[in-house]
Amino acid sequence: MGSKQARQLREVGLIVVGNVVMALGYAKWMVPNHIINGGVTSLSQIVNHYYPISIAMANNLWLAGLLLLTLIFLGREVFVKSLLSSIVYSISFTLFSMWPTRLNVTPLLDLLIASVLVAFGYFACLSSHSSTVGVDVFALIIQKYRPQTNLAATIRLFNYAILLVGLIAFGLWAVVYGLIFAFIYSHLLNLMLRRWAAPTE
Repeated sequence: MGSKQARQLREVGLIVVGNVVMALGYAKWMVPNHIINGGVTSLSQIVNHYYPISIAMANNLWLAGLLLLTLIFLGREVFVKSLLSSIVYSISFTLFSMWPTRLNVTPLLDLLIASVLVAFGYFACLSSHSSTVGVDVFALIIQKYRPQTNLAATIRLFNYAILLVGLIAFGLWAVVYGLIFAFIYSHLLNLMLRRWAAPTE
């Protein structure tokens, strides 16, 4: 097996593992605590709150739109990997949601656990030149045209903007926990990217 094939196999493995881990964090710790985290799921909840469209349908529409943006602006390779991300995440999230075992402990501890899992999931995807088909798509597009862009900080800003809208719909505490989550996981993600991500070829 050549070095290029080995690298591609490693990246696919990271994408799969990253999305499974991220889905676990959302399904077993974030969702049970009704934490608004600033991602696509939160966008879907906001749409559902104001318009007669189901969360699942809104989520699928967001994913389709983000995948289209990925194909247009980030290229075929990133699109294919991002498509893999969305499939693995959707299946994993569904299975973990159906798993009856409760893993959550207390809201604060759950938030910390989810922050670590989601940060690793983002890191695994971004370091494999893939998107998680979330708000990171916008950050990756910006970084493509402005290479000096800090991915983690940009993702955090998008998360905060979504949380600000979510404040009106869902109230203070759901958003407070979401802000803490966004702060912790984005800083963990930045640390992982700086320490372990290979330079872009």
